[in-house]
Formats: sequence, structure tokens, C-alpha cells
Amino acid sequence: MNIIKSYRFIPLLVSLAGSSTFISCDDEPEVTDPLPIYAVVDFEQTNLRPAGPTSFGENLYPDYSGIQYVSAELPVTKDVTLHVGLNISDYNGKPDFSAGGVAISRWNIMKNTSADQATDWWYSYQNQCSIYNTASISGANQYAGADRSSTFAVIYGNKSEWGDFRPEISLSDNKELSIEQVSICPTAYLYGIVTKGNPFGSDPEKTLKEQNGWLKVLAYGFDANGKPTNNGSPVEKYICDYRSENSSVDIPTTWTEWSLSGLGKVNSIKFDFEGSDVTYGSLATPCYLCIDNIYIRISE
Repeated sequence: MNIIKSYRFIPLLVSLAGSSTFISCDDEPEVTDPLPIYAVVDFEQTNLRPAGPTSFGENLYPDYSGIQYVSAELPVTKDVTLHVGLNISDYNGKPDFSAGGVAISRWNIMKNTSADQATDWWYSYQNQCSIYNTASISGANQYAGADRSSTFAVIYGNKSEWGDFRPEISLSDNKELSIEQVSICPTAYLYGIVTKGNPFGSDPEKTLKEQNGWLKVLAYGFDANGKPTNNGSPVEKYICDYRSENSSVDIPTTWTEWSLSGLGKVNSIKFDFEGSDVTYGSLATPCYLCIDNIYIRISE
């Protein structure tokens, strides 16, 4: 499947003040301004190196004995690519998923795969590269991406007092474009910890819902000079919010869309996580999320 999909978005006619207006073909006004065109990065590129050989993603670490995944360049236009990859570790100076980053994945294990595994295996870090998408079949490792594609990306990391481990996506050649929308879905690790309890959290005996807790993802934009866009403010989306019974947000189990258009034209975006469950100065809830179908505006 070609990774680049170009779309023209055509505005819809709507009724005004309760009345409907019909325009015949003969009376239809001439459209002089070109409609915007979007490229969609969907990670369905055949030469990508997905996380493996298990859903832990051993090849995301520098001590892997085989060929390590480091980064990927994803076509946006014939001249521009979107760069994703692992952050450089302050500890070893090498690309290392433990320092945060963006990994390519096709894993979707949402339950234990054998009787001799611990009951919480599927929602542990050992299954960190799996998506939790109930529209797919657990363990099939295909059709779990957005629009039933088979490949997506896993972002991991956040900024805390211990360091800046935020995952980042960036455009090549200092190009600045509007990255307008991305589809998001929880990882199995994140979903299980939120719904079943966190042994490393502030209250291991309660789920995040029972704690009336919350978790959100934030996106910060930067221009080609590294200066923040949108006056330095992020766009954000609650992954779950259990603080109010009347307006609670439950963690999703399928793909959902997140608008990033408020960041304006950017060269790069850094993702971050914030939440209520904090221990020892760090967010205890796993800072993971799956992303897919990144809409990038390539022309006016």
C-alpha cells in the first residue's frame, strides 16, 4: 500500500437560519480558489522495520543482537519526509526506546497468550508495543491500525523532573506545514493499567477510575528554528478523565481522531503526557499511545 494518500477536502453546503438553499448546476458559482490537499502518513510502507521479534520490541534497544530499529523516513510529498525514531539516551549516548521515541508496530496482543504466563502479562511493559483496539482480533497482528491497516506507531515518553523524554515527529529540510490531525488509540499496556490498576501507582489497590483520576496527551509545535508555535501552548486531548460522573471521559478501545491544527505550521511536534497518578515526581501511568493516519496539509 502506498503510504501517501492525497485528499481534497470539499466544504459542505449547510442551511442557514432554518432555510435551505439549492443551487442548480447552471447557477453553480465558479470555484476559483484551489481546495486544500492533504497527505496522509499511514505507516504502511513495506521497508519499515517494525518492533520485534516479540511485542516487547527487543530491537528498540542498543543491546539487541540483530539489526536495531532506530528511525524511519515516511514520504509526505516527493520532496518532504516525516521523520520518526528513538530518542538518544543520556545514559549510553545511543538511540534507545527507554529514553522515549516513536516505534513502528504491528502487534495487537490484548490478552494472555498461554496459561503459564502471569495474569497481568498482556498489560505489562513486556507487551508495550501492542495496541488495544477491540475492532481487531487479539494476536492477529494485522488490521489493528486505523482504517484496518496493519501498521501504526507507538509513542512513548514524557517530560518530568527526571528529564525530557518526549517522543517527536519532524519534517525534513526545515519544512513547515500544518499537521492537522492524527488518529490515536491506547496501547494494551496503557489500557490495562488504567482499567485494572497500577502496581507502581500511588494507590495500587484502585483503578484510575476508582481514584477519580485522569490522563491526557499534549502536543507542542515548533518551527524550523526550534521556536514554539501557538505562543508556546500545546493542543491537548484527555485519554481518560474520571473526575466527574456527568462529564467523564472513558479510555477508548478503538481509533479516535485528535485535531492538531491549533499548532499552526510546524517543522516538528513533541508529544507529552500529564495525569493525576504521580509518584516520586514522575507520572506513574504508562506514557504510551498509538498513532496513525497523520493528516498533513501540503497545499492551500
